[in-house]
Amino acid sequence: AEKHAKSVLRRNRNAPLAHYVMGSIALSKGNYSDAEAFLIKAANAPQPVPLALNDLAETLRRSKNLSEAENYARKATAAAPNLYVAWETLGSVLMDANHSLDEAESCIRRACELSKAKDGRESDVRILMSLARVQIMRKDLQHAKVTIRKVQNRISELSDFEKGEFEEIRKRAR
Repeated sequence: AEKHAKSVLRRNRNAPLAHYVMGSIALSKGNYSDAEAFLIKAANAPQPVPLALNDLAETLRRSKNLSEAENYARKATAAAPNLYVAWETLGSVLMDANHSLDEAESCIRRACELSKAKDGRESDVRILMSLARVQIMRKDLQHAKVTIRKVQNRISELSDFEKGEFEEIRKRAR
């Protein structure tokens, strides 16, 4: 994907999808400044890529630029209301910014519902991590521990960054 995106950008410096791909790759590598530079071009295009809006919000969240992160997360949910990762990102931003935990939990629960596979479980275990985090913040440790066990059973699905986040969540639930 990176090779093709670079090829497209050599021919068209304004290709939103190619900028999204490059930004998403940079985000996955933890290179937030490059991620932001690429994703802002995709997110601010005349017809923005909804996943670019979401990934930019996540990049800004990780960089602690929470007001801008919230702005782009809300744009992502408006542009693609069935995109579960956008709802999870918005909920995470709201938690990080210490905004309404009610709204944060509502966003996370919506993400859980949208991400359900045919077998009834969340297709993306990261959503459960966010659910556990909001449960902890609301001091609902009983439900948080149940959610944490669900994540623990699927730990192999997490990236190294996400495993680190999960360990922090587990510590806070004790």
